[in-house]
Amino acid sequence: MAKKYARIAGSEIHTEVLVTFRRNSDGTFTKIVNMPTRDWKTGIKRVGQVRPIETGPYVLTLDKSEADEFVTYEDLDKSMKYMYFKLFELDELKTEDEI
Repeated sequence: MAKKYARIAGSEIHTEVLVTFRRNSDGTFTKIVNMPTRDWKTGIKRVGQVRPIETGPYVLTLDKSEADEFVTYEDLDKSMKYMYFKLFELDELKTEDEI
């Protein structure tokens, strides 16, 4: 038996946070955060979307203890898999003069 309750009149606007990673041509990744607003009653995405926030570059790492970000996904065999990303610091690179 369903509970009866009163819904608030008008739209019910919520901000969603969508995080994806884009692979760059040099093998690094860029983190992209979109924050669209949506009316939960109608499912309609509202106009006036804020520009995506891009950070990076990130590199893949196998060690989850050194990861700054991670993504979870479901593999073809229905098992959960993880991708770990470490923020690539450009000042960590040493030029030949510093070696």
